[in-house]
Amino acid sequence: MTESKVSPPLIIKFDETINSQKLQENLEGRYQSRYVYITALTANILLIAAGFTLNWAAPVLPMLLSNNTDINPLGRQISTLEVSFLAATTNITGFLGFYIMAKVSDRFGRKATMIFSAIIHAFSFNVIAFIGNIYSYYICLLLIGIGFSGIVVSVSVYNVEISDKHNRDRVSSIVGIGIPMGVLLSFLFGSVTSVKVFSIINAVPAFLFLILGPFIIIESPVYHCLRGRKNEALICLERLRRFASQREIETEYLEILSNVKERGEKKNSVIDLFKTKASKRALLLSIFLSTGRQTSGLPLVMTFIGIIFKDTGSSLSGNRIGILLGFEQVISIIPMIYFIKKLDRRYFVLASCLVASFSLFTLSLSLFLEHSDYNFKEYIRWLPPVSALVFMLGYNLGYGPLSLSLSGELFNNNLRSIGVGVGLLMECLCTFVVKFTFPLLIEALGLHFSLAIFTVTGLVNFTVFYRFLPETREKSLREIQKLLEN
Repeated sequence: MTESKVSPPLIIKFDETINSQKLQENLEGRYQSRYVYITALTANILLIAAGFTLNWAAPVLPMLLSNNTDINPLGRQISTLEVSFLAATTNITGFLGFYIMAKVSDRFGRKATMIFSAIIHAFSFNVIAFIGNIYSYYICLLLIGIGFSGIVVSVSVYNVEISDKHNRDRVSSIVGIGIPMGVLLSFLFGSVTSVKVFSIINAVPAFLFLILGPFIIIESPVYHCLRGRKNEALICLERLRRFASQREIETEYLEILSNVKERGEKKNSVIDLFKTKASKRALLLSIFLSTGRQTSGLPLVMTFIGIIFKDTGSSLSGNRIGILLGFEQVISIIPMIYFIKKLDRRYFVLASCLVASFSLFTLSLSLFLEHSDYNFKEYIRWLPPVSALVFMLGYNLGYGPLSLSLSGELFNNNLRSIGVGVGLLMECLCTFVVKFTFPLLIEALGLHFSLAIFTVTGLVNFTVFYRFLPETREKSLREIQKLLEN
């Protein structure tokens, strides 16, 4: 097989003759390269730590609300306002942390950001474990919010940048299971350990990463291109594409370099999101897709699961329900990855809104009847746990696996990072508001009415998506933009 000569402007030179059989073996061998998956799995350890962070309050709050000093390290029952702060403090720094840690990742590298975030995570949870003081909890949770932002930003970007079009779906599947696995493990350990031991366990994934990460993970080739390090970028690609030919590696390097230069030349701002009808609708949908994960009721069913099920009369405790929810979330990811590729995504999102809202309504209704004088309430004590499980099924239909990817598909290439970033910032703000206000709403309105509010917000999400959300499956970015314009 004879290759044509490379045009003069191209700096990199290719061998003039390449054995066709060897090239085919290299192309097939690319799929068998294991190093990409090993590095992705190692980085994914930090997403397990992020899952612990998201769910730390769920098993801890019932212990801190107890008057039993054997399980409450503070020696007193915490107030409603303290419940709000403990549940929402990580989101205060998370709001700005995503922007700051994205800059840190571009300046110092994805690998360095992961290590820095892991150190913050491990240190803070160990301080919580050994210093039983409410104010030390607040300070450490603020630091953990920064670490959480750094983990999510650096790991998600890193896994995209080390993968190629042949293995990106598989790598994304690895990433998608990390946080749900951390949530599940937090319920499993939180149900049988003290606050001290549970906080130490929260630090274990970060410690494990600090042991393995520096030796296994290499820096992203995209970061090396951003810093103008050609040789280092090529070396990274050779390790990540072990069975690829030299020509393929050099071609991929040129593609990365071209994308980096294009990114540097195009400077867009938030104002550009409001210049066209398509970008304004994309921004609206991105905000609703991002905040919908919180206004759907997920923080209520996960973070406050112990409080919700404390007085339901169900034979299952909040921790046991949480374990079932964690298993359901992890297991449901596998079939969803398959079906999302086969069926229209818009219908998944709409079904997710309706199922989540309906299950919150039945949960709210069952709690109302539980505290009423109706004689048949003993016959519906199965309804609260079933409603929670149905809610998680509904959430995993669309909100969970699709919201972030759909947000990215709605914007033009030059506005995608800004648009998705605005959506994520709004989600952080929304998460703080939901987690902080929910305990106060319970005290003012009662648990059942507080849950009913989120039934309404879920229906609002459904209305917006039904009216404006286009179908994006098997459509080009240009086609999606035309749909948004019309």
